[in-house]
Amino acid sequence: MKGYLAPYKGERYHIPDFRAGSQVEGTHEVFNHAHSSLRNVIEQTIGFWKKRWHILSDMRPFPLMKQQMIIVATTELHNFIRKCGIEDEEFNKCDHIPGYMIDHREERINHEDMDSFNPRRVQDGGYMDRARNRIAAGLIENRNR
Repeated sequence: MKGYLAPYKGERYHIPDFRAGSQVEGTHEVFNHAHSSLRNVIEQTIGFWKKRWHILSDMRPFPLMKQQMIIVATTELHNFIRKCGIEDEEFNKCDHIPGYMIDHREERINHEDMDSFNPRRVQDGGYMDRARNRIAAGLIENRNR
């Protein structure tokens, strides 16, 4: 898949917006809620990895290929520890302390860049729009089952 899968503009996006008590309505909001939730998990995971593997927080100016190899290696170490059930204090904190990685008051600040998305960064915006629409339709279809 090429490009950036952006949320729908002009619709609620941030998790706190959905916590206000009103239901998620419409295809665009359903997609944005799923996008925001997934992005939150990804950001928490990356934040956790940066705490656990300090080399990721202070990446030296290695060649790009070496940086990719470091990221893959730390990801594999993370997965190995999880799969083997090895007791790890940091994993336990992440698993048992709600919001361990993200301060939700800062969430809106962390996502402000979503409003300034530059479509010129995307090689084929039409491709990603079609992908987003297919995903949104699938989410609605699964929701209605």
